[in-house]
Amino acid sequence: MFFVRPNIDKLKARGDINALIRALAYDRDEHVCEEAARALREIGPAAVEPLIATLANVRNPRPIRVRMAEVLGLIHDVRAVESLILALHENGPVGIEKDARDILRAMGTRAVGPLIAALRSDSARESAAYTLSWFGSVAIEPLVAAFTTANKQVQESVASILCRIGDARALEPLIAALGFESGEIRLAAVSQLGEIGGAQSVKALVAVALRDNDNYIRGRAADALGKIGDARAVKQLVEALQASDVSMRESAAAALDRLGWTPGKDALGATYWMARNEWNKCVEIGPPAVDPLIAALRDNDASGRYSAAALLGEIGDARATDPLIASLADADADVRKVVAKALGQIRNTRALEPLIAALRDNNELVCRYAADALAKIGDTRAVEPLIAALRTRKSVYEVPEALGEIGDARAVGPLIAALGDDDAPRGLVAEALGKIGDARAVEPLIAALRDNDARVRGRAAEALGKIGDARAVQPLTTMLRDDNESDRECAAMALERFTDAKAENALRTFKKELSNGNKQFQTHAKEVFRRVHGLLKSGGMYVQVQAMPCLDDLYDVLSRGQPKERLEAANLLRMVAPTRDERTYEVLVDGLQKERDWTVFRSILGALRGIEAIGVVSLLKYMLNQTQYAEVRESIQNAIEYLEGH
Repeated sequence: MFFVRPNIDKLKARGDINALIRALAYDRDEHVCEEAARALREIGPAAVEPLIATLANVRNPRPIRVRMAEVLGLIHDVRAVESLILALHENGPVGIEKDARDILRAMGTRAVGPLIAALRSDSARESAAYTLSWFGSVAIEPLVAAFTTANKQVQESVASILCRIGDARALEPLIAALGFESGEIRLAAVSQLGEIGGAQSVKALVAVALRDNDNYIRGRAADALGKIGDARAVKQLVEALQASDVSMRESAAAALDRLGWTPGKDALGATYWMARNEWNKCVEIGPPAVDPLIAALRDNDASGRYSAAALLGEIGDARATDPLIASLADADADVRKVVAKALGQIRNTRALEPLIAALRDNNELVCRYAADALAKIGDTRAVEPLIAALRTRKSVYEVPEALGEIGDARAVGPLIAALGDDDAPRGLVAEALGKIGDARAVEPLIAALRDNDARVRGRAAEALGKIGDARAVQPLTTMLRDDNESDRECAAMALERFTDAKAENALRTFKKELSNGNKQFQTHAKEVFRRVHGLLKSGGMYVQVQAMPCLDDLYDVLSRGQPKERLEAANLLRMVAPTRDERTYEVLVDGLQKERDWTVFRSILGALRGIEAIGVVSLLKYMLNQTQYAEVRESIQNAIEYLEGH
């Protein structure tokens, strides 16, 4: 330690190296430290050993050790490099690892050889490899040379460095690295080969990386091939579309996109669209997509199995029946659900027994879809199992619906019993009885017109209308005068189905009372119209209701109102418009063709029935052929049958 400012020139002239090293710690004057460092650098090799010895003493303060390391870095002596390499794996408060790395980088090519040699040391390997990766292209050729002669452990370190640097001169070691045990190195090599490109990279990625046992590496290999853009990879990438791993398929599809590959309308095209997660394209392909979709039912990914089953149902090819039956045992309940739905869409009776078994699935949604599928197949062998399910699985609403669709008389008794069971879906039970049309259900359904649940009363009225038994006319006529608006509408719609003179007279009387004299019905009509049209100021519409609404007002609402307003207008037109009125007919037909709201559409159909618009039958038949929705088709068919009967 110096108590006075040291004279650096005198110390250098005497060759006092140790004193000059001590002067590096003179913190009172930064210029003294700089002069001492310059003097030691000029002394050169003779100062190396004393500097190394002092640097090795970790008791020295870190700033002083950093200055010593910097001086060593400026002296062109291999011993200086070796001492700095030793400092690379220091840690703790006085460690100078980062500083040593920076100094070695500043030394350039002189440090490369010793650093490569340090890769053989277990203690220095990691730090030396990290430091070499910062040297960039100047280290490539020595590293490549070292790779050819080194042992496996050193080769892995060299390959890791070459992957970080990235240089076409490292091509052969990078290709060799594709076979290394370390997945991290293989992955890095794949990435660099994608950057380097060229025929050799393509060949190696196709031959080795695309067959790697790691799914992720295979996927990144596909990405790399797509990035290179070499058409020679197309064949292997197409094969990769059929890999079991989802990410591999996705990467292969993305790579093919980069190569400009165009899928066809065949099985291979379907496989491509599945990999792209654009599953609906398979429906456009149709039957050629069936085999790839069947294969996807065995996919490791549940979402893939779900999509495959759904599309097989939409395509409707019988070849999918047995594979779908096997998938009813899928571990995923959502998959089982969509499989049951698909079997119902295909409607192959081979699925009957498996779907009956699915009625006992521990997942309620699966049971519901199984019941719906049995309804679509329509085989009477399902009736007894469905009757059993009606008693044991009362929350599965599709069971009574299925019994109604199949229409077997054996279900009438159990359905009548369920109509009185508060835990059963009684509204759907009533609807099922109406579809079966058995006269035994008339009295129980008449009793259901007094049920506490408005939905049950409405479905019971509808069912009685479908059955058409004269015993229901008087109860339905009584219901026309009910305080509940919905009940009156359901009763009117049911009576419209009857050809019985009493029913027709009741409806005519109802309309007459509504439009002329009955204050109760007029009050109701006013309230309805007030909700529809009264005091509306939007869109330029304003009507103050003082009396019964005129037909022109209702026409206006049906044309320009909101959905709820249009619904009420259609309902009122059904009740008050004159039979076979030409102007009402034109307005309703126009509304029917423009309407996009299903509830309003159904009410317009009811209004056309109410005015006995026979001329609309041909239009309704056209609409029937254009729609695929079962509920819409049923309403249109009912309207056609009613109008043709008049």
